[in-house]
Amino acid sequence: FPVSGTASSSHLDTSEFQPSESPLVFVDEQKHPRESQESHVFAPNPVPASPNPLTGCQVLLADDISLNRTILRRKLLNGPFESHKIQITEASTGEQCLELFSRGQTFDVILLDQVMNGAGGQLLGSDTARLIRKFEKEQNIPPAMIVACSGNFSDSDVSLYIESGMNYVLPKPLPEQSQFYELIVGWLSAHRALS
Repeated sequence: FPVSGTASSSHLDTSEFQPSESPLVFVDEQKHPRESQESHVFAPNPVPASPNPLTGCQVLLADDISLNRTILRRKLLNGPFESHKIQITEASTGEQCLELFSRGQTFDVILLDQVMNGAGGQLLGSDTARLIRKFEKEQNIPPAMIVACSGNFSDSDVSLYIESGMNYVLPKPLPEQSQFYELIVGWLSAHRALS
């Protein structure tokens, strides 16, 4: 697994963090609102005419199954995404995601699977998101759009994702490419200053 980015003195302390052992459970946002951070279960925003905030976007794909990462990568490099020169980094565990951050790499969009133990990972996607949010705050880094891409999407699962700092939940299989595009561009338009 190649790690890019510059070395940094920043360190992610995961020693006090224990992976969740509770059963995972699609929380209806209206039943479980969150005041501190905007979250949504897939609801695309309108796409701006220009400039497109997706151009040059840094995306992290985290899934323990190589085929799933390949499918996501193809979705992000073809169709409406094709002309935007998206930069994609892959990880197969939550620990690898955190290592990238500790080396100074940051991302605009992070797509996280929930369970990544097939590649030897101990952290759940929700654990990883919580630690990324903590690191972003400590380092004063603009928050990334974090999307749970999981087959686990019961009400309690979605509640867990939202509470961990994720912005959206996309049940597998993912939506049509155009909806996926609108979701990402809509979020980036609302949360990134356009230059």
